[in-house]
Amino acid sequence: MNNGTNNFQNFIGISSLQKTLRNALIPTETTQQFIVKNGIIKEDELRGENRQILKDIMDDYYKGFISETLSSIDDIDWTSLFEKMEIQLKNGDNKDTLIKEQAEKRKAIYKKFADDDRFKNMFSAKLISDILPEFVIHNNNYSASEKEEKTQVIKLFSRFATSFKDYFKNRANCFSADDISSSSCHRIVNDNAEIFFSNTLVYRRIVKNLSNDDINKISGDMKDSLKEMSLEEIYSYEKYGEFITQEGISFYNDICGKVNSFMNLYCQKNKENKNLYKLRKLHKQILCIADTSYEVPYKFESDEEVYQSVNGFLDNISSKHIVERLRKIGDNYNGYNLDKIYIVSKFYESVSQKTYRDWETINTALEIHYNNILPGNGKSKADKVKKAVKNDLQKSITEINELVSNYKLCPDDNIKAETYIHEISHILNNFEAQELKYNPEIHLVESELKASELKNVLDVIMNAFHWCSVFMTEELVDKDNNFYAELEEIYDEIYPVISLYNLVRNYVTQKPYSTKKLN
Repeated sequence: MNNGTNNFQNFIGISSLQKTLRNALIPTETTQQFIVKNGIIKEDELRGENRQILKDIMDDYYKGFISETLSSIDDIDWTSLFEKMEIQLKNGDNKDTLIKEQAEKRKAIYKKFADDDRFKNMFSAKLISDILPEFVIHNNNYSASEKEEKTQVIKLFSRFATSFKDYFKNRANCFSADDISSSSCHRIVNDNAEIFFSNTLVYRRIVKNLSNDDINKISGDMKDSLKEMSLEEIYSYEKYGEFITQEGISFYNDICGKVNSFMNLYCQKNKENKNLYKLRKLHKQILCIADTSYEVPYKFESDEEVYQSVNGFLDNISSKHIVERLRKIGDNYNGYNLDKIYIVSKFYESVSQKTYRDWETINTALEIHYNNILPGNGKSKADKVKKAVKNDLQKSITEINELVSNYKLCPDDNIKAETYIHEISHILNNFEAQELKYNPEIHLVESELKASELKNVLDVIMNAFHWCSVFMTEELVDKDNNFYAELEEIYDEIYPVISLYNLVRNYVTQKPYSTKKLN
């Protein structure tokens, strides 16, 4: 019998395990059958089997609380945030002021959460015992039978909340005022505000360059979608608060998509560069799932569930033509504005290795650069250079090309950093997002061949995700919207591969079940 675990050992440590994906101690399909058959099922096993159902109920509550709270916010001045972004983008010397403003805005949102009397009990046993029963009873999204089922699950855990300590800590982070990517406050103030700001500047360019008749035609064509708002209002700083809930985000993204469609046709007709007018989509709100997005489960209990989940992910990728769109980006690597595409510093070594066949080329160029421009000498200067390199968060592809060329760090002048954009073509190779066949007669934990099949597919998508991450700067910089609008959409769609990869790895590398241990 093949163990199958050796083949999957190189899964471990490749990516950061999402702490939101805690493994509940739920029996596998085979184990559960054995326990029931032998009449030894106990209440703790029953709780294990229903643990995920309770988490889903709690997540429904958290999502509803976020939406309800954000919908009620009407007294935050968003204009001050975007004005500071304008100064930073124009002068590049306003970062500290901008960071302070972002912190204040995150705190203002957090205060809205914390001021609700329910908030103090939302991350403890009282959520289960005091809040969820009423939430389920009055939730119109649940059917009568679902309400009954969920009520029984809540009762099962009413005195057993200790095991959810890590889960509660994780969910508390979703409301944090700190500068962490898992927080809804960060999503609003840092992630989506930057995209909204960029789109506002793009819309101003559209208004400036198009005739009044063309602008009126855009508005007229989407009159039914605008919900009594004008395009001018949608792309104005003061209206940003309308687009911080998931419902608002979906509405905003729909409008952006329609404007993009019009501008694509306009640019084709008038032979203009559509890159100048490309609007980017906002990221979904934390804990929310867009209508057409794939949602990762928390744990697999059977081979069938593994295949259903992986194939659901592959189907989502296929239906949105993710692979084809990535290949198109790679093929067009010479067609973008390389002044406005950035490499994030933590990927300098991997980009160096792929591009120049040397891990240190980019970092060496930076060290020489800062050594040449910074004053001082000896250890003092060396420390300044080291600090400057460390604080260099990203460089545009054009800047990297100039640095490497100026300091003659690559013997072949024809090798340029933009070739890393084309690297996605090599990563994908002949990959197609096709359904994997499930055979109930072959168990994953016992079949190295079937485990390898899953791993190989997920490896490709994981590598594509890492490739996207290389360009995903969080800094406020002038971006090539044609490149980033497409990249960000793709990034959001394949982001679940991190969680899915780890879940599949954990399931496949478990020990094959044996009844001998229980005899």
